[in-house]
Amino acid sequence: MAIANALTVKGDRKKDIEKAYELEGNIIVACNKLVLENITRILVQAKHQKFDILDCIVLVELNHQLPFVKVKLATDSVLKEVDIELERFDCNRSNGNLTCVYKSYVFNGEAEESRHSCHDWAITQLVQTFPASVASHGSWKKAQDEVQDTVSTGSSLLSALLAEVGLGNSNEPARYFNIN
Repeated sequence: MAIANALTVKGDRKKDIEKAYELEGNIIVACNKLVLENITRILVQAKHQKFDILDCIVLVELNHQLPFVKVKLATDSVLKEVDIELERFDCNRSNGNLTCVYKSYVFNGEAEESRHSCHDWAITQLVQTFPASVASHGSWKKAQDEVQDTVSTGSSLLSALLAEVGLGNSNEPARYFNIN
């Protein structure tokens, strides 16, 4: 129960602890959904950066106006930043599991106050494991190998657009624009 540990529970009230459990559950459900809905993008990010997906952390940040999902290589500094023990990450990786970190602000102040200072908020990081059984063919590595790299270079994208509007052969974009 990471959130209840991060919050200041006044008077050890049972209701506050129950709310913290509920909040943590809601964050996990929302982030799990974000990961599953964006799994192709996650795999493409890793592939585009030439990382093995199992050597990465999938970071879901809810600390911004729009949540975003980012793939980071699990270096010692990244593991320290997201507060994951190396042993836990290595265990996940060796079992073929994907490691995700969900980062969120949670309110830690009195609701009645009209103004909230930055001290009224706590950052929580929840670690989730996605087993290989969730991936296509039961393997994250196979899923990454099969995903189509949908990242286009500027010139190939322009070539496709020119061909679409009928401005010539898609192999000859330089005829219309100076592209090399």
